Amino acid sequence: MASSSSAPFYFQPNTYVNGFDITETLIDGGLIANDPAYFAYTTERYMRGCKNIRVVSIGTGNTVSE
Repeated sequence: MASSSSAPFYFQPNTYVNGFDITETLIDGGLIANDPAYFAYTTERYMRGCKNIRVVSIGTGNTVSE
């Protein structure tokens, strides 16, 4: 199976059945979930039933020293 999620206006979405027996359609994540950490959290919380979830941010910005 090959697909692209980087150019949704050029390629048709790819549909498949995942490990939970749910049909999913692959598209660019920015169209649905612009916050990948929140999307991962809600997936674990509501699809897998996890209650003790930790999100670790390693950051990509700069620090300002005074």
